[in-house]
Amino acid sequence: SAPDAVETYKKLLAAQPDNSVTIITVGHPHVLVYLMNDENGMKLIRRKVLKWVAMAHTRETPNIGWNFGRNGAAAYVGDVLKRWPKDAVFSGLGSDIITGNIKLPGTPDENPVKEAYTRWNGAIEKGRPSWDQVAVLVAIRPGYFTFEKQGSLVQLDEGKTYWDKSVDKLNHSRVALKIGKNELESVLEDLMSEPPGND
Repeated sequence: SAPDAVETYKKLLAAQPDNSVTIITVGHPHVLVYLMNDENGMKLIRRKVLKWVAMAHTRETPNIGWNFGRNGAAAYVGDVLKRWPKDAVFSGLGSDIITGNIKLPGTPDENPVKEAYTRWNGAIEKGRPSWDQVAVLVAIRPGYFTFEKQGSLVQLDEGKTYWDKSVDKLNHSRVALKIGKNELESVLEDLMSEPPGND
């Protein structure tokens, strides 16, 4: 009963100012393929989107990353990487940035974030890697990061992706951490533990 994803994207994009929208993907970006293959969808991307921030494997050693290589994603990610017309920012950070076990346990039991960490493999006690949170933070608080412009995220025929410094797409950039790892963990933990807004 949910509305069609492409139609939802088009409706949301059409209502926004030009060059104002940041699209964040922390999973498989398959809807972007359908949006790009829709004539009006691609026009809206070119007109309304400022950038796309994606959580992805960004090391220089090719690998089948989860978001861009698993569950059928490898079949279409190469096309997205080649044809995406606006800025694309790729974050591979998070595996050693552990959150969820410091301040989150002290939040109310009805906190859905706390509930998710409680149910996920003991994460509320041990914490877990913060790939998703980092990607979102890259989009909303870019001052914590630096952005490497030399190179591009590319896909090999077997579906592996990697950062290739010899293939320079001007609209691709790779994220690196500007502040210390412990400081970033603290920032994320604070944000994850904030109570819901009242507005």
